[in-house]
Amino acid sequence: MTEKKYLKSFIDNQNQNTLAKAINKSLGLLKKDKKMPDELQIATAFFNPQGLNLIANEAKHLNSIKLLLGAEPETEIIRKKRHEKAL
Repeated sequence: MTEKKYLKSFIDNQNQNTLAKAINKSLGLLKKDKKMPDELQIATAFFNPQGLNLIANEAKHLNSIKLLLGAEPETEIIRKKRHEKAL
């Protein structure tokens, strides 16, 4: 018997392959199969409060959500200034 794969391992925001859609689909399938986890762990470069709102309907069944976030991206202006100082 093949184990169900609930979540794609790579989410790239291309062609509607968004993190919110992947999480909602995965949590919906887990709930349907009565395998809902206690918590959700997300590792991503960035995540905003609006993103949490996009998964709230499915995530409300969880006890906790843990986020591992990358550094905030530099703006183009900061990147240029840093590059100019290096020269």
